[in-house]
Amino acid sequence: SFFPIKVDSMKYLFFILFSFNSFASMQILSTSKWKYNSSATKQFPLALVANKNSYWSDRDKTRVAVDKLQQIFMTCDVAFSEVDFWVVKFSDDVLEPIRKPNPYKGPGEIAVAKLSNLPSVRPLGLLFATDIPSTAKAYNAESVRRLRTATIDPSALLNTFFMTHDWYDNRRVPGGTDSYDTMAHELAHILGNMGHIDVFANLMSTYDGEGSKTGDLTPEQCELIQSFSN
Repeated sequence: SFFPIKVDSMKYLFFILFSFNSFASMQILSTSKWKYNSSATKQFPLALVANKNSYWSDRDKTRVAVDKLQQIFMTCDVAFSEVDFWVVKFSDDVLEPIRKPNPYKGPGEIAVAKLSNLPSVRPLGLLFATDIPSTAKAYNAESVRRLRTATIDPSALLNTFFMTHDWYDNRRVPGGTDSYDTMAHELAHILGNMGHIDVFANLMSTYDGEGSKTGDLTPEQCELIQSFSN
């Protein structure tokens, strides 16, 4: 027999289908919020979303990484007052554009950045295993402006960065020292809306010689970072 679906049932069915589609792209496995007491003049929130089975999905390892971020940016009198840390499972459909980008559609990361159930906090870091090609890249206001075309809207990427877990080891970076940190480097791109500079021994150095990349920032760079606004 055929039984008509009532309006309330239709709403419920729509809710189920909508939820299923959201989870098909990103399933939230756990969430944490870490709060920090700091005397820094400028304080910002930060969100980190780690894909399941990546280096970053280990809560303790990511907290160590955040502690190093705090040390580097405190030299600019800047701190992250709270960090939202999520572990998720991205499905293949949302990662496929990153694995096989279409130049006519812009960076494949747009598909991830557009997910409706991501944290609203910016800056936002998306952290992966080697389930996507090796990457460490940030999208600040200037890079988003350059990507915009008549057919590509990259606005969802604003103030986000993407890293695979092979970049957590500073020894992988040419010229990287113990004080250097790739995540801090990507965040500096965002916070200061800055690029690289021809300065030896700097977080944003263009040089690759031994000892060229450190956790150091110039007063001018610090000024740019302090001016960040969500």
